[in-house]
Amino acid sequence: MNKMKEYYLQGENRHLLVLFHGTGGDETSLLFMRKLLDPSASILSFQGTWSDQGRMRRFFKPLINGQLDQEDFEERIQDFFQNWRERDLSSYDKISLIGFSNGANFVIGLLAKGIESVNQVLLLHPSALSYPLPIISSQLPILMTAGRNDEMINLKELEKLCEAWKIHAFENLTLWLFNGGHFLTEPEKEVLIQWYRDEKIT
Repeated sequence: MNKMKEYYLQGENRHLLVLFHGTGGDETSLLFMRKLLDPSASILSFQGTWSDQGRMRRFFKPLINGQLDQEDFEERIQDFFQNWRERDLSSYDKISLIGFSNGANFVIGLLAKGIESVNQVLLLHPSALSYPLPIISSQLPILMTAGRNDEMINLKELEKLCEAWKIHAFENLTLWLFNGGHFLTEPEKEVLIQWYRDEKIT
């Protein structure tokens, strides 16, 4: 399996934003999040390794009957963990994972497997898929956002997933819904800014 292409930018503070793009994006697609959330932060942005016959880049194979190819998903998660565990992250006192769409789905897989050295997670417009059950419980602050008019997401199933994970694994998980589709709205950006800074909005 190919190694993920990545982009790194050294910032001025001790914060690190780790970015995972949506389907068809690349390692530069979410760089605007730095300007939005924390202009002095460092950036580590990954590009998904799956593409086939001109189809768009992703972090894992396309769904089969609406669900994950579990073998492929597990393999790519483990490959990422090997990459992640080899990094020296000791110079950062705040590490935030930020994923959009396919990237958010991949980050959920990382959460289920107990990713370490992370202080907060922003999951933007993920889907409710057949993710592995979380292996540990965690106090990790997690914000999940979705659009009420997003035709790419089954909103009821996403709400069920959030409720189940909140009860059994991540009690600091919050779901915010916005009047939009599969994109970031201005009100959503405002919530992301506030939540990134203090994690206390409800």
